[in-house]
Amino acid sequence: MLTFKLRGPAGLKILEAWFARNGEELRLPGRWPHPLRLFHAERCPSGLIGHWQRRQTLITRLATVDDLFALLSKTVRYDIRRCRDRDGLAIVDDWTPEQVIAFADEHDPQNPNRPRLARLEALRAIGRLLIRAAFVEGKPLCVHAIVFNDRIARGLYTYTARRTVDRSHAALVGRATKASDFDTLLHLRDLGLQEYDWGGFTGRPGNGIDAYKREFRGELRQGWVFTGTNLPGVSTLRF
Repeated sequence: MLTFKLRGPAGLKILEAWFARNGEELRLPGRWPHPLRLFHAERCPSGLIGHWQRRQTLITRLATVDDLFALLSKTVRYDIRRCRDRDGLAIVDDWTPEQVIAFADEHDPQNPNRPRLARLEALRAIGRLLIRAAFVEGKPLCVHAIVFNDRIARGLYTYTARRTVDRSHAALVGRATKASDFDTLLHLRDLGLQEYDWGGFTGRPGNGIDAYKREFRGELRQGWVFTGTNLPGVSTLRF
């Protein structure tokens, strides 16, 4: 539970508190964005000046992940099995932030969601960053950077190998992405986490990424995230 120490009334109900342990008191960071992504309110607060951004995402409940496989489409189930059993999928968890950035620069240089080294290093330093890379035949085909607290994990960045004109290679990259996503859900469940946040949902009709995320039976969750430089009226936070 997150409690505000206020210099004035706010009337906020906080849905998520990131990267804090029970009993800790944290002073608000002087600069923003900051690795301590603390504020996700159920409604846009009135009476507080700041930059609040409406956010919606999909949440997969990890307690149900054992039943999830049977709910996936026949094509996705086939791709996961083939990549795991025939392609020889291997997942490694020891990549560094520098390797994530190098992979993104090589395979997806036009992506506006470029990873920020300082943010990844800060999250890694406090033990809240998981980087998973999917390999087939010794080559990395997909990498995920995931941030987590004691309850929920959230996808920060996902990058896939550049799809060439070779159809078989493009299909292999697609299979590796699906298989590594499902393996990651199992891994997070085994770590004792409860939910996986897919990192956003546009809600636009025909959006292929939205459709892919919905395949994993995510529940829509909406709220407001503070993205400003300070939070007037709040001096300290207690968790």
